Amino acid sequence: MLLRIKKIIDNAFMVYLGLIMFSMAAVVFMQVIARYIFMNAFSWPGEMVRVGVVWTTFLGSYIAIVKKKEIRFGALVNKLSEKWRLILGVVGEVIAIFFLVVVVWQGWIFVVKFAKYKLPMTGFSRAIIYSVFPLGGFFMLVHAVITLVDLMKKLIKQEDK
Repeated sequence: MLLRIKKIIDNAFMVYLGLIMFSMAAVVFMQVIARYIFMNAFSWPGEMVRVGVVWTTFLGSYIAIVKKKEIRFGALVNKLSEKWRLILGVVGEVIAIFFLVVVVWQGWIFVVKFAKYKLPMTGFSRAIIYSVFPLGGFFMLVHAVITLVDLMKKLIKQEDK
């Protein structure tokens, strides 16, 4: 059940990232048209595109992890036995979990700290930018815990052989 819900959320994030990228392209195109045809540039598009870049970078990293498209060190690990690959996977996930707990915690501190400050052009709260850190970090953390449990199950099966 949890995995089904996670898959729905992952797919929603992919759609959301596509919408952000399309919106950023449309805003930049509109800015170019306004600058060259109407000889007038708007003040808010650059700010909105920066927010979009932060969100697509962080949520895109999450999707890369889910789809197993992140950078890996496979040359050395692939030469190890299955048992040692699982052990290294468990150690890696435990380290990732500790790191992601810090990301979620510090991200939340940033959201609270900067919520009262406004973006200069749009007047939106800076919490819009920083809220992606605890949000994305939380989903990366959930994914890491699920992966750790799966690796532990495989390691236990390996020990039973």
